[in-house]
Parts: sequence; structure tokens; C-alpha cells
Amino acid sequence: MVGRGMVILGWFFLVVVCGFAQPQPPAVEWEHRYGRSRDDICTAVLPTTDRGFLMCGNMYRQNETQTLNDVCIIKTTMNGDSMWSRIYGTDGWDICRVAKTTLDGGCVLAGDQWSDSTIGFDFMLLKINAEGDSLWCRHYGNLDYDLCHDVLPTPDGGYFLVGESSDEEATIGVGWLVKADTNGDSVWSRAYSVAGGMNNERFAGIQQTYDGNYILAGTTGGLHSSRFWLLKINADGDTLWSQTYGRPDHNRCRGVRRTSDQGFILFGWNAMGDRRWDFFVVKTDSAGNLEWSKTYGREDSEEDCFTACQTSDGGYIFAGGARFPDTYFADGWIVRTNAEGDSLWSMRIDGGVGHDYFNDVLQVLDGGFVLGGGSDIYVDSVVQEASEMWLIKLASEMFANEKPVPRSVYLISAYPNPFNSTTQIEFTLPVTQHVSLFLYDVLGREVAVLLDEMKTAGEHRVRFDGSALSSGVYFCRMEAGKEMRTQKIVLMK
Repeated sequence: MVGRGMVILGWFFLVVVCGFAQPQPPAVEWEHRYGRSRDDICTAVLPTTDRGFLMCGNMYRQNETQTLNDVCIIKTTMNGDSMWSRIYGTDGWDICRVAKTTLDGGCVLAGDQWSDSTIGFDFMLLKINAEGDSLWCRHYGNLDYDLCHDVLPTPDGGYFLVGESSDEEATIGVGWLVKADTNGDSVWSRAYSVAGGMNNERFAGIQQTYDGNYILAGTTGGLHSSRFWLLKINADGDTLWSQTYGRPDHNRCRGVRRTSDQGFILFGWNAMGDRRWDFFVVKTDSAGNLEWSKTYGREDSEEDCFTACQTSDGGYIFAGGARFPDTYFADGWIVRTNAEGDSLWSMRIDGGVGHDYFNDVLQVLDGGFVLGGGSDIYVDSVVQEASEMWLIKLASEMFANEKPVPRSVYLISAYPNPFNSTTQIEFTLPVTQHVSLFLYDVLGREVAVLLDEMKTAGEHRVRFDGSALSSGVYFCRMEAGKEMRTQKIVLMK
């Protein structure tokens, strides 16, 4: 693997929130997209010492004989502008699912690897130094399909990797843990399953506990039901206790975070009897005892939670994707709660045409949030089979009676949408500038100019009358300075 140039190190976030007013949904401060191939995805966001960000994920490429997937890193400024990028890959599929900073100022990226030299997928661990050079890459195999979902640097300079392992024809799998040393060489590995051994188990995350042991979180269950699973082990991999959570429905754990009260928060999704998915969150104490569990979602939509972090006030923010009834595609979805899991606000972010979702979230110094994920793209006014790495910055939360100050160009969703004849399109401007709003049909033809004039800083609304157009899907494109935003609207007569 190859790559050069990087300075990274986790830095601490300190935010003081005064007062007790309930926060309101923040504005989108900025967003950036990177890449433009079939499957470009940001799976992890790391802060850097210069207050910028390191986007880690995957980029798709195709040569004359085969399609490949490479690990990708993009270094950005604190405003999300790209500074440089690096590609790390072999002659096969290299998939980054997670990234963590290391004590030497570098980072490790973990995921899966498949090539001619491996049988099926293996765990993959890539070590990068502070300048972005690839130091080594290791892969670890057990059965035919070994998929790594999380990595944790350990105090001895080594690493724990967790995920799942199964045979090609098996209907059951096991949770798999690999211990590697400081050079990435395998020291030992263990497979874990819930008592009985007839379930399909997988680990989604690992955290170190306050007493120096480790928590492994995942899912256990059969074909017709599954539950969240929390396993505590010591540094040698010996099981200390095991707990399961959730109703006997379909549950899928996506990860775990350690909380400030020495407990844990597990997150993922829960499917009801009608197969509708909701965000599902479980909060435990340090001994794994259930403190509370909550679901978050609308009755007419499906939500899947991919990431979470604890906020500066002791609450939580959960993010992922949601599919709403007004569109076939998923949009990014965020839920903010207090420390007891009560919802404070939620917001939907539509990245444009196609599926949009968030894979990682962190809170930054100004109290805002940075989210990384993937977004399908809209090229030359025509829907293309492509996606981009997606990075979004939310401004700090607002409180009641606080007047919002726009910091970036933002095209707000049209309302109503779908609409019958008329709808209202809203946008904000940080400064006075020239703004254009164009309407295109699905073939990329311009059908209307809604606005083309100077507008002052602040919020604006444009009423659109579509009575002269036929029913169907249209795309409203806003151009303001160097910024461009696109919003899908649906006219139904």
C-alpha cells in the first residue's frame, strides 16, 4: 500500500453550555463532497491538531479487467476544504469500516480485505504514520467470511479488532476478536457465541471500560429474531459476563460508546412486526444492567442508526439514514436527546438525488457537530449511478428566542413536497449576493427560472406555481456565488 503526508492526533473537545433551555435544531453551516465514482463513502471522521478533519473511507475504481475498492483518506481544513488525499490499495477489495487515532500521532484503519491471496474476506488493519505514510498492512483470517467492524488501540501499543466470522455455506456465525501487537502481528484470536451456540452472532463495536477491561457489543439471534448483545472480557479475552437486550423482534446493533457515568450506550435499529425500522438505543450501567431503552422514528418512515456520540451536556446525538414516504430514497437523519434518552429534536438532511446517510459524528469546539457519510450525486442534471464522500458541519445548537444567523448558503426543503400546483422554496444567505433558482425535469431540461437577482443576507422564500407543468419529479437548483444546491420536488395534480 502507498500513501504520503499527514499530521493527525485526537484533540479534546470542551464546550460549556449555559442555562437550561431546550436546544433547537441547528443550521447546516457548510457541506462538502469528495470523489465521484460508484461507491465513494466516508465511514469515519477524525479530528486533526490544526482543527481540521481526516475523512476515512472507500473509493471505487475499475481497471481493464476488474472492479476494485481502495481505502481513501482526505485531509480537510476546519471549514471542510480539501487539502490533500491519499489512496491505499492492493490488487483486490480493501474496505475501510472504521478509523482510530493512535498514541504516536498516526492512525489505524480497519475493515475487510479480499484478494487472490485470501480465501473470502479477511479482517484488515492498515497503520498510517503522522505524515500519511503506510507503515504496514495486515490481514487476519478465520473462516470464509471474516468482516471487521471496529478496532481499538490498547495500552500496550497493540490493537483489538472485532467483527464476525462465518463459513460460506453456514447459516450461523460467531463474534470474532483478534489481538494484534504493535506491529500488527496476530497474538491470539477468539470466537464467542451466546450459550447454546445456535445463533448468528456478530460484534459491531469495542470499548475499554473504566476498570481496564473491555466491552464488546453486537447482535445475537436466529433467522426470525435477534437481540442486542453486550459481552465483558478481560485483557486476555476471558469472558466476565454477558447480557442481551431488546424485544424478541429483529434488532441490529451498529456500535457502542462508553458514557461519562461509566456506563455504555448501544445503538442500531429495531424492526417491528410490520418490518418498519426505527433507531433503537440501549443504555446500561457499568455492570451491563439495563437503565433504559428507546426507539426513535416516525410511523410512516424507516430509520437505521449508524453512529452516536455523547454531547457536552451529557446527552446524546444519534445519526444514520431514514426513508420517508415522500421519496423512495433515504435521507440523512439525526436525533438529539438528553441524558435520559428523551428526544430534544430531530432533523432530516436531504443531500440531493438518491440515498444519503451518516456513518460518523463528533462534536467540535464551538458546540456544533461534524458528520461524515455517503451521498448519491446529481451530475449534469441527470441522475447517475454514483456516490460521493459527504462531510457536513452543523452550527452550534440554538435555544428558544435566539435569532439564527446564517453562516453559509443553505437551500431548505420545499414545503409542501409533494405539492399540488404551488409550493414554497426557502433558502438562507450569509451575505448579500446574486442568487439564481432554476427548475429542471428528470431529463435535465430547464423548465423554469424561479429567481435571478440580488438578495440580502438572511432568510428568503420563493413561491413556485407549477400549474402549467405536468405531474412528475423536478429538481430545483440554487446558485449563489460559488455555491450550488439541489432539491428534489414532486408535483402531483
